[in-house]
Amino acid sequence: MKKEIKKIMGKTMSKTNELSIKAYLKFKENDGMGTIEVVLIAVSLIALVVIFKDQVTNMLQDFLGKMKNKADTIF
Repeated sequence: MKKEIKKIMGKTMSKTNELSIKAYLKFKENDGMGTIEVVLIAVSLIALVVIFKDQVTNMLQDFLGKMKNKADTIF
């Protein structure tokens, strides 16, 4: 971390600048959290679909059937 701080600020820096840069670098390191969250959400959704597969299939078939009937009445 010291190398990154020196790279950003150069050789001369105050203690306040060093602390603010450390905080910035700490927040910068959390890039992987978004990926983990997306993967967990995807796994949860897949698990719900597997658990409620029949209900989801019936609901989608009913919805698509109603759409087809409404489209047939329009055209």
